[in-house]
Amino acid sequence: MQTLLTQGWPTDAAYVAERVLTLEELKAFVDQNYPLVDDEPSQDNPEKNTSEMTRAQQKKWIRSSLSRRYAQEFNFPAAL
Repeated sequence: MQTLLTQGWPTDAAYVAERVLTLEELKAFVDQNYPLVDDEPSQDNPEKNTSEMTRAQQKKWIRSSLSRRYAQEFNFPAAL
């Protein structure tokens, strides 16, 4: 999953997040790799001109995917 996100394959990462991983597996991945509060400053390079997602974009995208999965399970408090 991490490789898909960092190498610019968001469509494939979306498929894995929505169809392959269980909700618990997705939550564990997100909590481990994209915590709500980062302890380290962002290493994103705004001048980098590639199709790869920045770390901030990855975090926003994966956390949105997790929220969507919670909503699909009717667990709305966790989705927020």
